[in-house]
Amino acid sequence: MKLKLFTLGAAAVAAAMIAFSSVAMAEVIDSGNCGTNAVWSFDDGGTLLISGKGEMTGFSYSHSKLNRPWEEYVEEVTNVVIEPGITTIGSHSFTGMTNLQTVSIPEGITIIDEAAFGECSSLIHVELPDSVQSLRTACFRSCSSLSSVTIPTNLTSIWGSAFSFCQSLTEITLPEGITSVSYQTFEKCEALRNIYFPSTLRSISYDAFRGAGSNMKGYYNGSKEDWEKISGSGYFLQDYPDRQLYFSKAEVYEMEVDGVTEQRIHNDAKAYYVDSKMSILNPTWKITVEVDGEERIIEKKVADYINGTVQCGIVLYNFSNADEIAREELDGEQEITAAFKKIVFEENGI
Repeated sequence: MKLKLFTLGAAAVAAAMIAFSSVAMAEVIDSGNCGTNAVWSFDDGGTLLISGKGEMTGFSYSHSKLNRPWEEYVEEVTNVVIEPGITTIGSHSFTGMTNLQTVSIPEGITIIDEAAFGECSSLIHVELPDSVQSLRTACFRSCSSLSSVTIPTNLTSIWGSAFSFCQSLTEITLPEGITSVSYQTFEKCEALRNIYFPSTLRSISYDAFRGAGSNMKGYYNGSKEDWEKISGSGYFLQDYPDRQLYFSKAEVYEMEVDGVTEQRIHNDAKAYYVDSKMSILNPTWKITVEVDGEERIIEKKVADYINGTVQCGIVLYNFSNADEIAREELDGEQEITAAFKKIVFEENGI
């Protein structure tokens, strides 16, 4: 745990004391057990506190009501604090807490069980600790205000509908180790714009992204060839012509255009694949020119100077202003005898 030290003025000290006093004055109005060694308490400030050791109890419906000990306070809860020592957040623990705005999840939690935070419509951000390994079915389903989630690097499984109907969610990074995107995981995440896929991915359900962002961009940590080996990979773009998919490893092409004798795209350049076409996005290029018998290197961004088009899956660029660009860079030096002798495409810069 990192501690930050501050020097406070008198006014700041007073404000801090008032804030501390208001917290200290919060009165516990109910408490009880929520696991073999786990306890809960609810105070009049709207905080539901979970403490103790081990797993929380999972809850279920009985006669259309959840059998949670804090059920009568569901609409009053604005803050959930889970203290270190708890290892599992039980199923349906906080479902339907529509006024819940903040949640604190400590290191040590390994499982967030079924529908644990489902329908918490006021929750905006969730930071999951690296200890979390599994997000179970519908654990954040219909959190309509949830715009960002910090996904832990040690996560190994995301069950179906985990984030479905999270209509404000804009970006998700799936860590290395995730092997599947299950059914309806991101269904109806209409604001989703960017998603990062790991190289370990092996399957995508046909409805994993159904109704999600129509112009979403996917970034896959691998090549186009690797992507096509993933079961169900085609569903990401299917029926969504405005979605785009980027690869961390691009195809390599060699061609000759307007005096360019070699054009090579490094394996670590990023590209995207849409509707059976390949293009390179904003790579850095190096031009090798010869000036008075000596080679010189010029580095520029393609997008700054060159318009690219896609034809038959091959990237073609217009180098009509090649000499002009090279001469500007060399600023009046002796005549260029072999401008654009070689162009090497390198990192994309996304």
